[in-house]
Amino acid sequence: MRMRFQRWLFRKDIEPYCIYCARGKQVSRDKAVCIRKGVVALYGHCGGFTYDPLKRLPDKPRFFPVRAGSEKDFEL
Repeated sequence: MRMRFQRWLFRKDIEPYCIYCARGKQVSRDKAVCIRKGVVALYGHCGGFTYDPLKRLPDKPRFFPVRAGSEKDFEL
């Protein structure tokens, strides 16, 4: 049960890719080494997928345009 909760810790729509798996390690731009399967594609997966949230890079922050304000806008 713990692994299932950990798998979806940050978002519910994370694809089970080897690049995010605790059992895999990236070795080149398109290959990873898996403890179970050996050399695999980064964006493949197997039944032993275990999500590691530290391997996933978060989405880029959204840009919000800042308008030029006056001192009156910043007073309490």
